[in-house]
Formats: sequence, C-alpha cells, structure tokens
Amino acid sequence: MQKPRFRIYGLLALMLFLFSGCLKIGEYYAGLHMQPDTGEAFEPGLNVFGVVKCGPSLDSTNHFFEVHKLLNLANSTDTIFQIIDAEIQLTRCTPSQQIEEYFPQPSPDSLYSDSQIEVSPGDQWSFRCQYDSFSVSASCIVPQLPVLHSEIQRSANSLSLILQADSTAFLYQVYVFENNQFAQIQHVPTPGKQVKIEIPISWQPQAGSGLVYIFAYDQNVRIYQTTSNTFFKPNTYRPAFSTVDGGYGVFGAISSALVSY
Repeated sequence: MQKPRFRIYGLLALMLFLFSGCLKIGEYYAGLHMQPDTGEAFEPGLNVFGVVKCGPSLDSTNHFFEVHKLLNLANSTDTIFQIIDAEIQLTRCTPSQQIEEYFPQPSPDSLYSDSQIEVSPGDQWSFRCQYDSFSVSASCIVPQLPVLHSEIQRSANSLSLILQADSTAFLYQVYVFENNQFAQIQHVPTPGKQVKIEIPISWQPQAGSGLVYIFAYDQNVRIYQTTSNTFFKPNTYRPAFSTVDGGYGVFGAISSALVSY
C-alpha cells in the first residue's frame, strides 16, 4: 500500500500546483489571456487571485496570493504585468472575535505568501491590496470542514456519499484515489439540504484501499471557478465575474476533509 499512496499524494500535489497559478506556460498553450483583448473597453486596475485554506496538510500548507496590473495592450508593448511590490493586508476575525493581521511578502516565484497564516472554519477574512493608485478589497467566510453523514457506499461503478448540510459551502469538488486509479466530480449543493454525491468510477472499489478528498468552496471561489476554465491559469482576466471591489479577480476560502473507504 505504501507505494500507491505515495503516487496518490504526488498526483494530488501536482493538481494543487496547477491550481495554484504557478503554471504560467499553461496560459500560452491553452490560449487563455491574462490581459483583455486590444480595443476592449475596460477600466485599468489590479487583477488579484488569493485563497485561504484549512484542512489536511496538502490543502493548507500554502496560502498564496498573486497580483497583476491590467493595461490597455493597444498602448503598451510590455508582455509581463505581474506585480511583485504590491502591499497586501489580510485581517482574520475568528468565531471568538479575535483579530489577527498578516502582510504576505513576495517570494522568488512572484507569489505572495506568509507561513504564519492560520485558518479555521468559520473565520471571517478581509483582503486589501494596494499598488500605485490602485486598491482592491474583498472579504470571505471560511466554509466548515466537510462532514460525512454516513459511511461512503461502494458499488461496481460508483461511490456514494452524503455530507451534512452547510450554509457556508457553495461548491464541492470531490477527488477519489485508489492505487493508480483516479476520479473527480463537481457538485453544487442545494442550500439547507444534505449533500448527496455519486461519483462515477471505472474500477471495482476495494475496501481499505481508497482515499477521498472533499473540498468545500466559499461563494467567491464558486463564482470564479464555475464561470470559466481556470485549470491552467487561475488568475485570468474575467471582469464580468469579479468578486472583488476596485479591481478584478477573486479572494476566497476553501476547506477540505480527507476520508478513506
């Protein structure tokens, strides 16, 4: 079991790496545009991407923030717009009303991070990013950790699970790993009701062999994640679906649970 589990963790880490915005080359190959098309009417500003996360170690080791400046391509020949000297301030208000502040700093990969950040379910977070004359702000509530209502049910071609209702979770992503097999599904819950999810799989599941990661997204990340293809490049220009004030992009929260069957 040890070697397959290492492969499972490696695959999950790769998926999280792709989602983190580090894969710049995906923008080129996928044809996605970080900047608006030449001549498109828009307001110059900052395009931000940031998440705070809580859950198992693979989900919570990296809270990252990315900042770009949007310019009119008709008036510029520059090809790089990433900002590495913006000022980012995060404010955390815990369920017990304790206030904490963080100031992520840029790293060599041009992402802003702070290893001291702590996140718990139910936290209220506010985000402010300032650069030059631009200022972007946003807020979010961290979803509760996904909780199984009963054991995962196995069949010949699917897994079924029921999650307790959670008004703070607006989208679920479920990933299944068993040996070299993998499956995933996305589910939008109905507010106030238990979440019933059936995951189609292409193999016969074996008891004691599988891992299931369940990710719960807040409303901001759900809007951002479901409005366009963000797999290759999360920080992509989509003003119509911005969830921040004063600019473009998203600031949101994700919580997760790891269960086995």
